Order: sequence, then structure tokens, then C-alpha cells
Amino acid sequence: MSKRSLMKALLGVGLGTAIVSSLGMPLVNNTQLLSERLGIPSFFISFVVLPFAVNFKTAMATIYPASQKKEGACSIMFSEIYGAVFMNNILGLLTLVALIWARGFSWDFSAEVLVLMVAGNKA
Repeated sequence: MSKRSLMKALLGVGLGTAIVSSLGMPLVNNTQLLSERLGIPSFFISFVVLPFAVNFKTAMATIYPASQKKEGACSIMFSEIYGAVFMNNILGLLTLVALIWARGFSWDFSAEVLVLMVAGNKA
């Protein structure tokens, strides 16, 4: 990998992180307001409605190739979904680890995480 490609990738990651950081608090505030106005628990909105809304475009984009019932199209569809899930999980884990490291918290869950990683690998 060339130095220019690496710098471009790092700039993209930094820019993406800045955008997400700047939009995070308004999203939390609007989620709280929406849950209060609709009378729905904010937990439900955060863990059901928002992930569905965020991944709706990907789900719709995979329906057409799946309806063709061709092996190549289905293979590409599954690889896209798997890649998106992998990136979501890695980013979530890295964010958690970065917060734990930055705040100096103790980590007492190594055995549990190892079991989840092994069990997830077997699934």
C-alpha cells in the first residue's frame, strides 16, 4: 500500500469520525424526543427502529439480487451483508475498547468475550 493511499484512508476515517461525533448528540436528543412524543420506550427506538432505518437501504438493495435466484448474485448479496455486519461489530468493539482505555476503566470480562468470540466463530 502506498503512503498516499494510507493517508487518504486515514483522512477518510478521521473525517467520518468527526462527522459521526458531531451528529451523535443531536441523534440522541431527537431519539429521546421521539420516544417521549410517541410514548414508546427509548430503548425500543434505539435498538429496533434506528437500526432498521439505518439498514433499510442495504436490505432493499439485496432484495432484487436475491429475487433473481442466481448463485453469483446471491453470493455477492451475502458477502455485502456479511461485510456490513462485520464492520458494524468491529467499529462497535473498537469504540468500546477505546472508551475503556481512555477513561482508565478496569476490564473484568475477558473470559466472557472469549466465549462470545469462539461461539460466534462457530455459528
